[in-house]
Amino acid sequence: MKFINRTFLLVNFGVIVATLLAYLAPTIDPEFTWTISFFGLFYPILLVLNILFVLFWLFKKPKYALFSLFCILLGWNQVKGFINFNSPRPETSDETITVMTYNISNALHGYDAKKKNRAIKKKALVEFLDQFKDVDILCIQEVGDYAFEILKKNVS
Repeated sequence: MKFINRTFLLVNFGVIVATLLAYLAPTIDPEFTWTISFFGLFYPILLVLNILFVLFWLFKKPKYALFSLFCILLGWNQVKGFINFNSPRPETSDETITVMTYNISNALHGYDAKKKNRAIKKKALVEFLDQFKDVDILCIQEVGDYAFEILKKNVS
């Protein structure tokens, strides 16, 4: 039984060290060392593991639960950033901004190799984009030369 308890304690300390490195991840520049950034990615898992270790040690040896509990409390600001504890909702005004994003794929849906079909497809694409005239911000990705010409002539 001692072997199992010591193994769990050793794993617990490994999780604590990894969690402390996760707490450092937002403050350390990845150009200095990129490995610490990975600990920040695994923070949710490390937090859950620490909580499980607290519960485990409360039943086995309660004094060992303090290690993980202290680790969680040490990074309480990150816990609060990760889990919302009934924070008040920010006040919003009636003014809203509408945003639309569309991957136009260089007007692939508005292009056809046959010239007679090209005009029909081009018109259909322009009509589709006209539906969004009331949008405040229109973001269009993958605009090549063909799509740029269509957008320049038809969308303001």
